[in-house]
Amino acid sequence: MIPTVLLPQSMHPPSPKWQSPGPGRLKFNVDRAVVGSFIDVVIGGILRDPNGNTLIKFSKSVVKLDPASAEIFAIKEAVSLFQSVELDVFNQIIDES
Repeated sequence: MIPTVLLPQSMHPPSPKWQSPGPGRLKFNVDRAVVGSFIDVVIGGILRDPNGNTLIKFSKSVVKLDPASAEIFAIKEAVSLFQSVELDVFNQIIDES
């Protein structure tokens, strides 16, 4: 189990505002979290339409990956999920990690 770490409000960095990918496009935001010496690694992502509506979201634990590899794995997972869903209304996808 991955421990939950709560930070005081003053230690939280400001969250950037989500920006629309533009008409006819989708945007996948992905990220990873690595705790300790690469033992507890979690990846996640969210796919949104131009209006910010959530179409797909995921998170999963992965085993022993360094931060760069975990980020690449998250992007790969996002692309795989996107390909498994038929969303032919949109013709482009943007990845932001």
